[in-house]
Amino acid sequence: MKFRNTAGAWKLLLVTLLLVGGAAHAGGLSDGGGKGVLCNDRLSTLDLFEARQRGLPILRGEGNFEEDLVRFGTEVFKHFNRENLGKNGKPAGEMVREVLHKTVISRFRAIPAGERLPSTSDATLPQLPSGCSVVQIATYRGDGTILLDVEYWRKLDSVERAALVVHEYIYHRARTSGSTTSDETRLVLGLIFSGKNPVPLFKPVWTAERVAWCLAGSSGTAAENFEFYVTDETDQGKNGIGIYFRRFKNVYVTAATWAFVPGVQIKDLIARTYPLRFATAKNLLSDEEWVFELGTDTSTESITVRAHQVGESTPPPSLGSCRLER
Repeated sequence: MKFRNTAGAWKLLLVTLLLVGGAAHAGGLSDGGGKGVLCNDRLSTLDLFEARQRGLPILRGEGNFEEDLVRFGTEVFKHFNRENLGKNGKPAGEMVREVLHKTVISRFRAIPAGERLPSTSDATLPQLPSGCSVVQIATYRGDGTILLDVEYWRKLDSVERAALVVHEYIYHRARTSGSTTSDETRLVLGLIFSGKNPVPLFKPVWTAERVAWCLAGSSGTAAENFEFYVTDETDQGKNGIGIYFRRFKNVYVTAATWAFVPGVQIKDLIARTYPLRFATAKNLLSDEEWVFELGTDTSTESITVRAHQVGESTPPPSLGSCRLER
């Protein structure tokens, strides 16, 4: 998919942002947004600055924002759920572009010229070289619009702009389901924009013959929320189920987080005919681990789920159910 002659469209967008920006700036801010690192007159998103600090070479772009948005956006969508690409008969690139424009770019509102956005507290900041500083490029408002510093936006090249838009898309979804920092989002984006894609969240689910989907937890209670896919698997000669989390302990998963539970099959899970089982749930990017517990509650005919790290108090079990997807 090629996007040529987009300069005029982006000039029109910037003019529109400037016209509506004054009114948008008056609203309340939420504690989340996109940061950058300004070194002399060169600006990078915090995501790609940190990636370069870790020795990751960022892939070169096409010099065209729309093409780079589709190129990197498609890789990000593959990471989260490849099966959603190309639905409704639309080419994958077209779908990605439409989603990112609708959910992020159309929500941009420019702040008045000469003003700066206050820094949000949702990121662990790195040590910076002399002459560099962290700046706030964009900030979410409580009404879902995104305040944008147009002066900083103009300093970003096409790849950095694509990174900012994709960051806002991913991290907004993470924040609305419990995440309090953008640290993991930035790690994932740095890998994708350097061509070293992390393990997709649901890779084993793509080709599994049998898949179940489970939901556990309840809002307004101390029990935590979980959402995950399940496949029948064999690990080190043991039959069991692989669990691939979409939501884990209330938080929308950004990096692949998996568990293998031996001695249970999908048919047992659906029928709730299995004994209490313990396993290790692991974040494949950070290597963080939890004790994962899968059981049943006969009084409510529910599955029970909970997870905690060693040394932490054990939360109450989350009640839920599973259904066969295929």
